[in-house]
Formats: sequence, C-alpha cells, structure tokens
Amino acid sequence: MKILLVSSIYPPDIGGPATFIPEFAEFLYRNGFAVTIVTLSDTKSGKFHENGITIIYINRLIVRPIRILKTLITLIRCLPSNQILLCNGLFFESAVAMKFHPIRSVAKVVGDLAWERYKNRGGQLSIEDFNNQRLKSFNRQIFSWSLSQFDAIYTPGQALSEIVNSWKLSLQATVIENGVECARINLNESATNYDVVTVTRLVPWKNVDILIRACKIAGCNLVVVGDGPEMRNLKRLAIDLGVDVTFTGQIEKGMVREVLNQSKIFALISSYEGQSFALTEAMMTGKAILVSEIPGNLAVVQNMRTGLTSPIKATDVASKIALLLANRGLASSLGENAKSHAEGHYCKDRQFEKTLQLLKGKL
Repeated sequence: MKILLVSSIYPPDIGGPATFIPEFAEFLYRNGFAVTIVTLSDTKSGKFHENGITIIYINRLIVRPIRILKTLITLIRCLPSNQILLCNGLFFESAVAMKFHPIRSVAKVVGDLAWERYKNRGGQLSIEDFNNQRLKSFNRQIFSWSLSQFDAIYTPGQALSEIVNSWKLSLQATVIENGVECARINLNESATNYDVVTVTRLVPWKNVDILIRACKIAGCNLVVVGDGPEMRNLKRLAIDLGVDVTFTGQIEKGMVREVLNQSKIFALISSYEGQSFALTEAMMTGKAILVSEIPGNLAVVQNMRTGLTSPIKATDVASKIALLLANRGLASSLGENAKSHAEGHYCKDRQFEKTLQLLKGKL
C-alpha cells in the first residue's frame, strides 16, 4: 500500500509535525508501506530519496501565492499513485487537491492555525476565548472548510478535540495521543550543568519569557532548546534581567537528550498545547516535570504525582522551581513516576499502530 504524508514542517524544522512525520514514515516503511512525503523547506527543493522514503521538498521562501500553487500542483500529481493521504499541515492545499483526485484521507490537527496566526500578530486572547469570540474569521472559515473535506480527523489530546469539534465540521475529531520512543536512558545526576531546561518552539504562546523571569526570581540557570521568531527578544530579556540562560538553538534529537541528561528540571509553561512531544520525551527520561495548568498539559501530568503544575505567573513558576531544586527526593520521585506513566501510555509504536488503523478506516 502506498501512503502520502503531508506536512508544512520537516527536520531540520522543529515542532510536533516535524517530529511525528519522519518517525511515522519510518514506522510505515518498516511495516512494508511505500511512503512519499510532501513538505516545505527553507533550504531544499525537489525530490529526494532518504532511507527508502521519497521526500518532495517545496521552497517555503518563494512568494506565498506561488508556493501554494506549486504545492497544489505537486499534490495533484502525487495523489493518483497513493491509496491513503495523511495531512499534518497544508490542509487547504490538500483539500483542494482532493477535489481533482478523491482519496482516503485523514487530518492530524495539533493546533488552531487561525488562533496561532492571531497570536503571532500580537493577539492576547487565549485559544478558548478566541474560539468563543472569533468563529467567523476568514482564517477560521478556510481552516474549517479544509478539514471538512477529510474522511477522518484526529488530535493528540482531548481538550483540542473538543475545540476542533466546536467548529461544527462535517465530522467529529477522535483522539490518538502522541507517542515517543520508549528507550532505557541512564541519567547521571552528577553531570547536571543546568537547573532548568525547556524544549520548545520560540513563539509567543510558549511563554519562555515568563520562564526566564521565574528563573531570575528563583536564582537559577536555564537552558532553552529550540528556535523561532522570539529568539532575539528572549536573548535581550535574559541579558536585561541578568539571568544565566543558554540558548542552544535548533539541535538534533541525540543532543536534545544529552541536554535533558544535564538538567535537573524540565519546564513547559505554554498557554496552549495539544500534547507536547517534548514533554512526553522528558517524562520518558525520568526528569522532574513542571508544566503550566492548561488542559493539554494537565491531561499528561498529574500534580504532585508525575510532576508539578503551576499557574502561568513568574512568581508561581519560580516557587515550584525552588521546591524541586531544594527537595531532590521529591524531584526524583516525581521523575520516576513520570517515566513509568510515559512508558505505560506514550510508547510510539503503540500510538502509531492506532494511527494506522485510523488510516485504514478500522478505528
């Protein structure tokens, strides 16, 4: 069987789809499927073959109308030679392409693109308030129409599925949690160089600025793994506040785990998450976990059992960081519980098998 995977981001880009698509493609290939990926790239253009998988890159930096047209033409050419389409982005282009060649199709929705564009323009509404007040926005209408063209929709978390279902699409979203590698990792507490680590895209709703302010209050250092449009602002904030922050930029997965190994606490203080790959990967390593009290995080982390939760305020975050740094017994216990929970719920092959059943129409 031939499967076409579509994503707006792909390594070396960072983010959920850039983590999921290559790993799911490898799973499919190991199980005897022929896999083609269509994605955008800042540096590549054209067709490549990597480890048995065909990847078609489209230049992200060309003028947007031309890029959309080129993506549409590429998808129209690819659809006839595939039996199933899975989209983790580029929903509009895929929806239009399916008008030329109908195909069994599934959309994985990991966020609200309309809300993200609103936040990137400086909007202050939460994702919940935005959905309550701006359902008739142009971006919402385009996004909703696109998703309604698919045969199935799923999200990585219950809270996000409820938001998607509030859009009154032609079908209801189901839930399949993200999965990560269940690897045995030996942590070396004596090798810790960092008090706190966060692994995230540097965009406004990830609230890395609040985490920097919290580390100032707690008197600890921080390492920020990831890149994005907020990098310059965050570096300036760290300098202005005099906080010891190491910005690694975008690094490959093996290095991410090494940085996790060198850190005492993993923190994710975002205003919105569907279900964070970085969070579940940190849990899998046995790190002490600190997350914001939002539905996407609370579905994964139980306060005082598998981690600590906090309101999105620098003083509250700082107090939780200070507690974990001062009470290493508590931090170790929470880390062990987090690892056990992750191994029982988020091993990726189990989640990938559920996704495959949905693609086949059996879930």
